[in-house]
Amino acid sequence: LEGHPDNVAAAILGGIALAWSGAEGPAAIRLRSDCPADLVVAVPDEELPTKLAREALPASIAHADAAHTAARAALLVAALESGRAELLADALDDRLHEPYRAPFVPLLGAVRARVGGLPVYGATISGAGPSVLVWCERGAGTTVAAALADVAPRVLPLPVADAGVVVSETAG
Repeated sequence: LEGHPDNVAAAILGGIALAWSGAEGPAAIRLRSDCPADLVVAVPDEELPTKLAREALPASIAHADAAHTAARAALLVAALESGRAELLADALDDRLHEPYRAPFVPLLGAVRARVGGLPVYGATISGAGPSVLVWCERGAGTTVAAALADVAPRVLPLPVADAGVVVSETAG
């Protein structure tokens, strides 16, 4: 309905989902059921309109940056699907969106400055921002969230749902 299958795919399917728009409309697939990392989200009070985040992106980018990011996106899917968390640090290196959106997401720099020495693979802009997603070693989400507690108004471990939407009939 909103034109962004990625925003609803995981809610419907549960787990980690990959979504795209194809010739026949939106489509999605659920990846393996267990995420090889814990996730923590840092949420600022400020909002970032998606329209502004999109407008920050240039009309064209260097071929090398596009190739780099396409390879990293494929690596991210491979890391998640294979359960190989050690690949996440390389997979999170984005040259397509982050360099242009980061100025609108000051929390990204603040989080990255604080995660050194913590069991973290990396921190990325969550969606269009302004929230920041921290990719942690499995089992470390609560510890990382506690260590980042004062960096943003809300810092929460973010469990990956085992199941998506469940529709049931109720007696009326």
